[in-house]
Amino acid sequence: MKAALTFDVAQLRDYGPSTPSLRRLYVEWSDIDWFTPPKGAASTSRATRAFADHLRLGRPWFPERFPESVTVGTKVGTLVEFQSLCEQVRQPSDGDWKYGTLKQPSRRHSARCGWNQEEVGGAELEIGERPRPGDLWFRYRGRLM
Repeated sequence: MKAALTFDVAQLRDYGPSTPSLRRLYVEWSDIDWFTPPKGAASTSRATRAFADHLRLGRPWFPERFPESVTVGTKVGTLVEFQSLCEQVRQPSDGDWKYGTLKQPSRRHSARCGWNQEEVGGAELEIGERPRPGDLWFRYRGRLM
């Protein structure tokens, strides 16, 4: 089952130097067949390497949440088991971005890269106006969303 994008990635707004990476992210994400089990040892080792890369890249930004080493295993299960694992990852957060698990590492990453909300841009929306599909940021009544 693949996710379908409802917009043309080439028409994504300009987000400065990160724009090509964001376009690639959308394309790669939409190309994932989310519920097809991996086939063979090559798929498992590729997933293990990708997870190790994720940990290696995340550790400098948030060492309290990214351990130095992890023992990785593969488990194939049902959609209900997958949903349960997803819910566990979201704890103790209720999913609210303002207080959620990703807020602190995101803030640290932005600070280390020298990004701030005023430089992000984003179209100013009027009352009743909706953001364009694919917009990551927009402003409503002067607040960045």
